[in-house]
Amino acid sequence: MARTRARATRRRWLLPLVLVALVVAVAVAGEAIARAQVHARVAGAIDSELPGSTGVSTSLPAHPILIDLVRGRLTDLEIHADRVPLESVLAEPLSVTAVDVRIGSASLTSPMTVHDVTASATVPMSDLSALAAARLGHGGVLGDLRVSGGAGELTVSARVAGALPVEIALRPEARERELRLVPTRMTIAGADVGLTSPRLAEWGIDPAALGVRIGLDDAPPGIELRSAEVTPDGLRVTLTADRLVADGASGDGHGMTGTRTRSAPSASGYYAQS
Repeated sequence: MARTRARATRRRWLLPLVLVALVVAVAVAGEAIARAQVHARVAGAIDSELPGSTGVSTSLPAHPILIDLVRGRLTDLEIHADRVPLESVLAEPLSVTAVDVRIGSASLTSPMTVHDVTASATVPMSDLSALAAARLGHGGVLGDLRVSGGAGELTVSARVAGALPVEIALRPEARERELRLVPTRMTIAGADVGLTSPRLAEWGIDPAALGVRIGLDDAPPGIELRSAEVTPDGLRVTLTADRLVADGASGDGHGMTGTRTRSAPSASGYYAQS
C-alpha cells in the first residue's frame, strides 16, 4: 500500500516536470524557427533591394525574439555582407565590401520599416581605380590610372599621353547626399603643378575636372553619408538613416523610401560630374 502511494506521488511530481519540459522544448523549437524566419526575411529583403549581394548574415538580439515577433518589431538587429554591388542605387560600376549594418528597430509587418540605421562599408581600391579611369581620363589624355591610399588621401597615378607620370592627391569629403574626392595637389614628372596652372590645359587636362563627385541621387531618400576614411583596403564610408521603408510599390522608382532629420554643410572643389 505504501509503495502504491509512493508511485502515485512520483507520478504526480513527474507529470508537471514532463509538461514543463514539453513547453520548454516547444519554446526552444519556436525560437529557432522564428530566428530562421527572420534570417530568411532579411536575406530576401537585401536580395530584392541589392541583387547580387554575397555573404549575407544577420545577428539577432540575445534575448528570445518570440515576444518581439508577437509585437511585430525587432530591436538591435545587425547585418553583415561580404560584398554588395551598388550599380542599382548609384548608377556607378561600384561595389562595397565588409558591409556592416546596425538597425535600432525594424518592423516585421509589410511594408518593412527600419529606424536608426548605421551602415559602414569599404569601396575597394580596384573599384576606385575603375572609377578614376572612367572619370579622370580626360578623353584618353591620362592613361594607366590606378588608385592607392595613404596619409588620409587617395593618390591617382597615371601617365600623360602614355609618357609623363602624373599623380593627383584626392581628399575624401562626406557631404550629406554625396561623396566628394577633392584634389589637393598634383605632380607631373615629379614636379608640383598648381591645380589651376594654365600648363594643364596645354596637356589636355581640364583643371575644373580633377576631382570626383559621387551623388546619392539614385539612392533611397533619407540615406546620408556621414564619413569617408582612407584605409589600406580602400575607402571606408559610413551612412545613416533615421527611417527607411521597404516598399516596392512606391511611386518614385525606388524600392525604399525614407526620412531624415539631420543636415550637413556643403563643399566646394573641382569635380568630374556624373
